[in-house]
Amino acid sequence: MTVQIPKIEGKIEFIATYESAPLRELMGVIFGEGKTVVNSFMGGQPIDSDYHILLDFLSRHWQAKRRCHLEENKQYRHPIAYGVLMQKLNLGPDIGDVDSVFVYQRTKVTGEQRLAGKYSIGIGGHVEAKDVFSHNNENNLLQAIQQTLLIEADQEFVFSKEGHEDVPYPIGYANTISQYFIHSDEGVDEFHFGICPILQVPNSINVVSSKEPDNVAIGFKTKTQIMSEGLYENMESWSQKLIDALL
Repeated sequence: MTVQIPKIEGKIEFIATYESAPLRELMGVIFGEGKTVVNSFMGGQPIDSDYHILLDFLSRHWQAKRRCHLEENKQYRHPIAYGVLMQKLNLGPDIGDVDSVFVYQRTKVTGEQRLAGKYSIGIGGHVEAKDVFSHNNENNLLQAIQQTLLIEADQEFVFSKEGHEDVPYPIGYANTISQYFIHSDEGVDEFHFGICPILQVPNSINVVSSKEPDNVAIGFKTKTQIMSEGLYENMESWSQKLIDALL
């Protein structure tokens, strides 16, 4: 299938999107009844042959449309790049290394007011249509997801490596250990679905601060810390689902 990308003029933003009905039908088959989160990759390889079908569908059937026309349109769902940074935290000789995830808070000035004030572990955002064809003119949604993570994280957070601040987003240092899909009909979710690479980040990488006023960096937290510090109860639903699946 050939996708025609409209000419982008000024600041009009075209994003990748899918018709809801066929996407929901396919997701229903792959996810199974009652599930909203599935892991599709481990060690860089698809877990199940069904995911080849899903990835083929996502590569072939996306459309480029103006984002402003989609936010309240149930006829379409658009993919959100929602990358998670994981790191091993050493909690001393009695406990040892424990998995943690990077947490930040969306402030009241966030562009997505439905998530204002919520804590999150997902870095990324909408996938721009132009990015899907940005790699040698190939139709590659997953590379566009990585590009979205790279751009959004670099614009929003200051990273340090071994004491040197403002290093590039650590995707080059990280190991993608798995990739999850999120698909549900809860609130804002009914207009979106998540493609969620899980990145294992070395201990030499740290998140120092936020660059933008719409985010506040909290830091790497274990599940015990997330629960005991009251972060989980005020966390956006996708982050809650991924924490339950990962930690």
